[in-house]
Amino acid sequence: MIGRHLRRRKSAGMLVLFTEAKHVCTFRFMLPDRRCGALPQRCRRHDLGTHRADAGPNVPTGTTPRPRRSKVVKISERTSATRKRTTGRQTDLVWQLKVTLAETKPPIWRRIQVPGSISLYDLHEILQVVMGWQSYHLYEFQVGETIYSDPDPEDAFFEREVTNARRVKLSQVAPEPNAKFRYLYDFGDNWEHQIVVEKILPREPGAEYPICLKGVRATPPEDCGGVWGYEEFLAAIADPEHEEHEEMLEWIGGAWDPEKYDLAGVNAALRRMS
Repeated sequence: MIGRHLRRRKSAGMLVLFTEAKHVCTFRFMLPDRRCGALPQRCRRHDLGTHRADAGPNVPTGTTPRPRRSKVVKISERTSATRKRTTGRQTDLVWQLKVTLAETKPPIWRRIQVPGSISLYDLHEILQVVMGWQSYHLYEFQVGETIYSDPDPEDAFFEREVTNARRVKLSQVAPEPNAKFRYLYDFGDNWEHQIVVEKILPREPGAEYPICLKGVRATPPEDCGGVWGYEEFLAAIADPEHEEHEEMLEWIGGAWDPEKYDLAGVNAALRRMS
């Protein structure tokens, strides 16, 4: 049971993260404050899926818990101070993109319009807003064989060749309609987004960009365990007899509507970015 496992770890003041290869990353942490939603420090090696094999004496052998679930923060609770970057730079052309969260059934997707002159890092920040993610984890774009992200001194250790996403424009990597590329967020839960350029359009006079034209279905909560974890979560909250029903409702804050998407709220958040 997820809840029982986490309660044991809470009493010990220790967080243990496991990968599919059963390598372990163990570090001390502060529990999230329910009043402010403060979260433990991110572990880069957890996101990259490589950890120390020596777990230490506090880790029971043969135990493989699900990924830790963190406190969910609604998009309306975000502070604009963390997102005040100028992404709507002037350009004559606008890229219309369809973003689909891979392997979700029924599919979760968004349709957005952004200036072609924005950097891939700007696009990353826009995607965090329109999808409803919280920027807790690492990300990358993959275009062909090239990876774009935030370079880090540890990339050499992980044998990753990364091009700086801040120095490459969307129009450079996806220069024409039907161009496709991938956006990956949270290397643990492995949320893969398939992006396709639907149209390249002239900027409409007086229009503000970026803008979300349509969004279908809610994005899964952070740290719910990927696509399979989200399916289990939905099954638990839908069935009052499920053994984790009450626990999952408490974790999510009392209710969760998988069909809901706040288009007006998303566009308000996008306007605060420009």
